[in-house]
Amino acid sequence: MATRLQKFSVTGLFGLYSHTINLCTDLHITAIIGPNGLGKTVCLKLIEALFARNYSFFLQVQFESAEYVFTSGEVVLVKQTAETIRLKESPKHRYGGDAQQNPFPHSVRSIEFTYKGASGSHKSWKPVNFEMFARRMRRWPERNVPWLRQIAPEMWIDERNGRRYATEELSQFYPRLLQRELFQSSEENAPQDFTKLISQNPCHLIETQRLLVLPTADDDEPWNGVHGRGTQSQLVVQKKAETLREIIQSVLSQYANLSQSRDRTFPQRVISETKQKTLTEQQLRDRLQSLDDQRQSLINAGILDADIEPVTFEEGFIQASLFPVLEIYIRDNEEKLKVFDALLAKINVFRKIVNGRFLDKKLEIDRKTGFRITNSAGREVPVDKLSSGEQHQLVIAFDLLFEVKENSLILIDEPELSLHVIWQKAFVGSLTEIIKLNPFDVVLATHSPLVVSRHHDIVVELGDVGDLGE
Repeated sequence: MATRLQKFSVTGLFGLYSHTINLCTDLHITAIIGPNGLGKTVCLKLIEALFARNYSFFLQVQFESAEYVFTSGEVVLVKQTAETIRLKESPKHRYGGDAQQNPFPHSVRSIEFTYKGASGSHKSWKPVNFEMFARRMRRWPERNVPWLRQIAPEMWIDERNGRRYATEELSQFYPRLLQRELFQSSEENAPQDFTKLISQNPCHLIETQRLLVLPTADDDEPWNGVHGRGTQSQLVVQKKAETLREIIQSVLSQYANLSQSRDRTFPQRVISETKQKTLTEQQLRDRLQSLDDQRQSLINAGILDADIEPVTFEEGFIQASLFPVLEIYIRDNEEKLKVFDALLAKINVFRKIVNGRFLDKKLEIDRKTGFRITNSAGREVPVDKLSSGEQHQLVIAFDLLFEVKENSLILIDEPELSLHVIWQKAFVGSLTEIIKLNPFDVVLATHSPLVVSRHHDIVVELGDVGDLGE
């Protein structure tokens, strides 16, 4: 069984709070609730930062220590301290004055990791060489973002609009570029057991902004005139339709390849295999009917075209000589259709959840477009005309069913966003149904008592939350 996160705790968060979150590993769902300002979202991001090896986030948030305890008995401890760096080669012509009086930066936060194995072994290390990082920080914005110019040791100006940024602000506006610099200055001294532990736990944070694919300032090829702020935003729901189309086409390709393989050898197998029948006539009819039912389910789900003729025989008209041939035909087609089992199960749950939330609209699966939305009159509804609540339901359900890897840790910030109260009450039930098909752990950070009102056994309270209600 894969190792899973069992407990997360943080001390000195914002210099004020200490929290412990025991994950409900048996139920696979944990809900964090508490008043605003206590750091629910930050706790989610601190969890994600470990698995993403996002060292920059550990530097941006004020905390004393964070501890991650796993079901295997392994423990990871992250401590934050202050570290002073003095560089003597700051160029006079850029900063002015004596270079030694303008070290860059004067002081930075430092992080130290400790890995404790299940056997009691442990090792501590600093994942970032901060002096090297500080040297690289002097150049990375100008190298990657042409319109940024450094005007002081820890100050930059955007030459397009005159806006000034502190170095710490740049790490928020350009997180992926900064993280790349951190990785390039990282020390490769983490123990292999730690690396293995982290790689075994895929983690994904679903944030509150989840309806737009926004142009980013930190694409893999930034600021080349193609990527960046000039790129048009796209609705996430549109991307999901494209992704589902690709998934369906991939499975259809597997089906076609297997069909070709089985069909190519079918005549020879009919000749070479036994001529004795192994099924009774009723068993033969039942399995042929089952094949027709499976095909019809795939047609209804929008995966297969409705152009397949069923194989039927009138009562008492199956000749004994046909039994061996039909048995091979049945085995071949059962094997072929098995390719669709996982996809069909997920599509059925996807349709059930989404259509259970939509009013006077219906989600239809289309192998050519992925999916489309129609109204009660049968006319197609553009996805950008869906309400934000409808889009949130569709996007989250799709992510969890089709894009989350098995045994992942999923962190969802404010799942109630834009949801009707009835949808909020149904959210945990829908999660449970999805997890039966695609096992993963999920941690929610919510302000809504309706999301968890009937599920007190999954709740972790941060601060005084009062009555959760019924």
